Amino acid sequence: MDASIGVTHFTSAAIVVYAINKLKAAKWFPLLQKDWTWINRGFSMFVAFAVSIGIHYTWASDTTGGHTLTLQIPTLAALGLGLWHWLNQYAMQETLHQIIKDKTPVAPQGS
Repeated sequence: MDASIGVTHFTSAAIVVYAINKLKAAKWFPLLQKDWTWINRGFSMFVAFAVSIGIHYTWASDTTGGHTLTLQIPTLAALGLGLWHWLNQYAMQETLHQIIKDKTPVAPQGS
């Protein structure tokens, strides 16, 4: 069972790192293009939190023609475990990012 959790964290981290790298390259998403380490890390932490906590929602039609949004928020015990998984997820994302990031030194401008 632990192996499948590890694989899930690895797979989720790989998808998140790939998506963040694509957003960094997208001209329509300038927020991650700047070299603001704190914004990039904050974004990564937020996504790791969202992936690991698991707040589920359901959007359903009811019999009167309306719609119902149901949010399922985890119990305190599940939230504590979720925080542990968040830390695992963020550590995996950061590790993968450090492994795949471009290590080419950037020459100072004006040289």
